[in-house]
This record gives sequence, C-alpha cells and structure tokens, in this order.
Amino acid sequence: MEKFDLVKQLFLEVEEYENQMGSKMDMAGFSQYLVAKNSPPKSEQKVKGRAIESLISQLVVSMNKYAKLYFKVILENAPIQNSDEVIFIMILLIEGKMTKTELFQKAIQEKTTGMEIMKRLEKIGFIHSFDNPNDKRSKMVEITPNGILFMQETFPKLDILSNIVCGGLNQKEKETLLTLLSKLDDFHKPIYQQNKQKDALLGI
Repeated sequence: MEKFDLVKQLFLEVEEYENQMGSKMDMAGFSQYLVAKNSPPKSEQKVKGRAIESLISQLVVSMNKYAKLYFKVILENAPIQNSDEVIFIMILLIEGKMTKTELFQKAIQEKTTGMEIMKRLEKIGFIHSFDNPNDKRSKMVEITPNGILFMQETFPKLDILSNIVCGGLNQKEKETLLTLLSKLDDFHKPIYQQNKQKDALLGI
C-alpha cells in the first residue's frame, strides 16, 4: 500500500470513529477502536485449539505463581515468608489503621484466611489490633514500629522483585500492561466486594 493510500485510509478510520464517539474522541480510544476492528473474529481467536480467553486466564494464574515463588526467595530467613503477609503490612503502612473488614477487602482475602494472617503478624509483633472506638463490635488494625522497620528493610528487595516480575518489558509495554490490568481490576473488584455467589457469577 502506498503512503498516500495509507494516510487516506487513516482519515476514513478517524471519520468513522468520530461518527461513533462524537466529541468523546481521544487517542487511547481510537487505538482501541483500530485494534478491535482489525482483530480476527472470535471463532479465529484460537491458539492450538484453545480460546484466547482460556489462555489469558491460564497466564494470569501462572504469573501469580511466579510472583509467589519470587516472594519466597527474597523473603528467605525473614520473619514472614509469603506475599499475603507482606501485602497486609504494606496496606497498613501506606493507608494507616483500618477495620479488619476493610483490610481483608483491600488485600483480597477471605475472612478465615485473613484472620489467620492477622494472628501470625500479631504474634511476631508486626501489627496490632484494638477495639474500634466507633463500633465496639469490630476491631481496628494498625502497623507497629517493628512492622514499619521490617518494611523499610524489605523495600529494596521488593523493588528487585518488581523488576523481575516485569521481565523484559520496555517502558511502553509496561504502561500498556498496567492499563489493561487496571481495566480488569476495575471489572473484578466490585464483584469481589459484593461477595457474589457462584450462581450470580455465571450470569455476568
């Protein structure tokens, strides 16, 4: 295709995009429009006989397992040795004290598992729980000075882990991945927070 023909086709695509979006046009939306329009039909989105959605799900699960393995390596000989406990402490360090329920939701943990993590962290003196002054039926949680010190000592290792998890992606690829993962998080977070049952999930 000649350069002039390509430019002409691009103008036609912009015009079609404008007809769809009106004044709500932006470069990010136009890029998504082009990708969607030029993607193969869903029936063709197969890799070795598997649907693209299936492959995405598998890779997301695999990345979670890789990250947990890396956490074990960098936390070797530390008082805590898994990512769930680190996430609890990091949330409290960044956002301050909160109720147990708020902490469990932010850490994406079920109540039973969250209580076990809390007990372990309290036992080693990294967090402290106390009565909620505004609601005697609930407990508040906060990070302790020992927990803060641990995180300060661990941050350099977490930076190394973050770079490993991002693999060989360049800056533009990292930004694209962050945008896509944030979009997925925006979709799944309210489902989790509303505690939808299995039959409701199937209807999404």
